[in-house]
Amino acid sequence: MKVYSQGDQAIVVSLKGAVTPTATQRLLMIRNYLVAKNYPYITEIVPTETDMLISYDAHMMMRHLKIASPFLHMKSLIEHIDISDAVFEKQQRCIKVPVEYGGIHGFHFDKILAELSMDAQTFIQLHTESDYFVSM
Repeated sequence: MKVYSQGDQAIVVSLKGAVTPTATQRLLMIRNYLVAKNYPYITEIVPTETDMLISYDAHMMMRHLKIASPFLHMKSLIEHIDISDAVFEKQQRCIKVPVEYGGIHGFHFDKILAELSMDAQTFIQLHTESDYFVSM
């Protein structure tokens, strides 16, 4: 994980590397931690698949926290958030998304089946037997 300055009132947390479910989930763990803590000086959190921009009110931090460097304070805060495998496993979740095939919600379903030379039962089995990672 890399934490670097993005101007004088924001930082970027980067998990460098490929977009994976684990990378995205770990960034969201950091985001969820910060949101739960409700720090008054954090003004905005914008996550992407592998990076996250955290904007903060540097003047408020210097006045109320009596610190010289808001960036160093934020960097230390981020680096001390536990994103270990144990915490990751506890926070992982699966969301079931209902799917309807054919009818008014899938009027093109028969055309897809014809194009794939597949019957509805086989298509539905292939579509529902795996878990899918959905990124942001």
